[in-house]
Order: sequence, then C-alpha cells, then structure tokens
Amino acid sequence: MKIPAGTPKEQIRRVAFLHGAEQTANCYRFAAFFEDVALKVSKKPLYVERALLLEIAPDQTSTTVLGQVMKSGAVAIFGFLEGMRPVQRKDLQELFEKSNLFFRTIAPEDAEKRAAAIDLVVDIMLL
Repeated sequence: MKIPAGTPKEQIRRVAFLHGAEQTANCYRFAAFFEDVALKVSKKPLYVERALLLEIAPDQTSTTVLGQVMKSGAVAIFGFLEGMRPVQRKDLQELFEKSNLFFRTIAPEDAEKRAAAIDLVVDIMLL
C-alpha cells in the first residue's frame, strides 16, 4: 500500500513479516489484511509499511535474521513460524526478546481473523 505524501510519522509503522517456507501464503495474506485493518481501526488511519517480508531458510541463523530486521528499521515483527524446526523458532523468539523488539507469532488459523489483527494494531499504535 502506498502511504500518502505528508502523512505524519506517528501514523506510520514499519513492520517486518517473517515466515517459513510452508507459511508463505498465510504471511502474504496476513500482511495485506493487517494493513487494511490498521487503516480502519482508529479515527486516524495507521499506515503499515512493509519494512521486510522475509522467508526464513531452514539453515538461516537467528542472528542473520535479526541483522536483516534491524537493517529494515522495523518497529514490530510478526512471524508465521509454524512448520519451522522448534529449535530455530525458539532461537528467534529468544533473540528478539533479548533485543527488546516487539515480536509476535501468528498462528496460521489467525491469518484472517479480524479480532487478532485489531489486537496487534492496538499494540503497535503504542510503539
């Protein structure tokens, strides 16, 4: 989605969307859905800028992923990690937590649930 010129910075949030190979469709669908929900939740629209849309390879280290997220300037990270190796998921979650980054995993069944998206929009409004 194109953010209109002159939009105040407090109405824009840079978000990273991460996923394993099995969750590509869910991640892309959620990113578009989330952007749409964010525009309609409050009196002032909240624009979501896709800072990063990353498929995490099975052999990719969590520190490499963290580097890409940091480079993107994202203030929030949403991950579709279902289907990834448990140790890789755990490493990512722990590293994001230690780095004080706003990170939430999204279950595939929540990819198009409005209530789940609204909860996350409210969370990132505070960032």
